[in-house]
Amino acid sequence: MATGGKQKLQRHSPDRKFKCRSKSYRSDEEVLRIFKAFFHLELNQASRKYTPDIIINMAFESYYWKKDIRKDISTIQRKMEINLQTLTSKKLDEVCSIVEIKVFLIAFAIRKLLDTKKIPDRVAAKKIKIIKFKRNSRAHGAFFNFKKLYELDKPIKADMEAKLILNQIIHGFVFQVFANKSGKLSHLYITSDYDKSKFLYLVNIKTLMKNFKEISKQQVVSMSIKYDPSRGIFVTTTN
Repeated sequence: MATGGKQKLQRHSPDRKFKCRSKSYRSDEEVLRIFKAFFHLELNQASRKYTPDIIINMAFESYYWKKDIRKDISTIQRKMEINLQTLTSKKLDEVCSIVEIKVFLIAFAIRKLLDTKKIPDRVAAKKIKIIKFKRNSRAHGAFFNFKKLYELDKPIKADMEAKLILNQIIHGFVFQVFANKSGKLSHLYITSDYDKSKFLYLVNIKTLMKNFKEISKQQVVSMSIKYDPSRGIFVTTTN
């Protein structure tokens, strides 16, 4: 309670949860009507009563996302300079785990920026060189047994779209770092839960980080929002 005519201010701790009150919509038709009105800036009194009290725009400022992406890339690049052969078992686990975590965070952040139209759509179709290995349909066993389950003696050079590589990482069923003869991290074995029965992919970490860094520097210069009557949705494209 306020005392002496002065209002007592509460300090919010970092762990405090903020609840955004919102009123429920009564029908899909009303939601669509309000959505259309929002884009045409024609919200009337009847539709206002159904709008949330507070609207929070996710990924509002892409600068901080992109800054963290480049920071994580730098961390991975530093780990790639370490001779893994000189590390203890505990330290080796730490380095490999940090690389795995950072690669996942980068992939998730880029995918988030793509989905929220904070980087151009063309980024999703960017081609990245990889090597893939077919699944040996006659072999059975645990998926960490690469030599048995995949035809590693028959590499296939290919180009994969950036968005598909992001999916392989985010929905990863296999994620295994690989070191070169010098004992330094050089490649990743990855495949998603969806692709595990088809291919195993080998990605050069240096190449992947170079492409991810270029992607993080891309800026949206134009945006188009059009209503697609055949699908009943608004379609947003960015350049």
